[in-house]
Amino acid sequence: MESSSSGESLPTFVRWKVDHSTFGPDVQHAPTSQTSKPLGIFGLTHNELLESRWVQDDKLTIKVELERRVGYPEPVTRTPSPIKVPPANLSTCLGSLLDRESLSDVSFLVRGEKLKAHAVILCARSEVFHKQLTCGMAESVSREILIEDCDATTFKAFLKFLYTDDFADIEGLKGTELSIHSLLATSHKYEVTRLQLWCEQRMRQSISVEEVCGILRHAHLYGAKQLEQACMIFIKNNMASVAILPAFGALVQDWPEVSLKLNFFTAGLSASSTALALKGYESQKRPAEDEATDAKRPRH
Repeated sequence: MESSSSGESLPTFVRWKVDHSTFGPDVQHAPTSQTSKPLGIFGLTHNELLESRWVQDDKLTIKVELERRVGYPEPVTRTPSPIKVPPANLSTCLGSLLDRESLSDVSFLVRGEKLKAHAVILCARSEVFHKQLTCGMAESVSREILIEDCDATTFKAFLKFLYTDDFADIEGLKGTELSIHSLLATSHKYEVTRLQLWCEQRMRQSISVEEVCGILRHAHLYGAKQLEQACMIFIKNNMASVAILPAFGALVQDWPEVSLKLNFFTAGLSASSTALALKGYESQKRPAEDEATDAKRPRH
């Protein structure tokens, strides 16, 4: 018998199997019982239960004991754990392919050092490489490309960028400023526009009174239009300081086309007017060059 909080005895709990049974007062029957008398709650019929002391204010309080059976597997949660998708690693894989030289089929001869690469990646990243390696040029047969205008360290960084599209290796170059100038020339040569614009941005950050003439010369040589304009704006705003430098005098004397551009820009000519003026300058320059060449020819 169970005891209530008041010390009175509760009826003994009746244990029964729940398989194939119907629940409710007056309807639960003991499976092995020879009688059809319902067991009910605490062995009482519905009416007996309502009249008993165990129901107060239409509320019935019961005690339930739960027993955990050891050895049974834990229930499977209904909410599955999220599937974690790893980050993209294509650039890392391609970069390691270059580092290991696996399956390489092209060689670069850079000032005595041989660097190996993969034609399919070079062709995908540069139209110039595509023409060299697929259009019947000598490199398409020899599978060797001679590089004489760039040092090996800088060209390695250039190749790494082609494979990974990442500037990390380039930013870590020693002698970065000199290397950036070389990278600008190389990216211009092989028409790698993203790298060229990155070089322009880095060189733009280095514009100063002492450096602007040299940077303007590089910008003119490699078609870096935005960098060229930034240099001319700086010179116009700092003409008194720049014009007295030997570098400015050398620029005006050795690079007349750059000097013309600067004069037109300072005068406020539009880009279209400047282009027409330069076109006229080019047309006048060629006959003069031809005459100078004829004058040097031996006469009989």
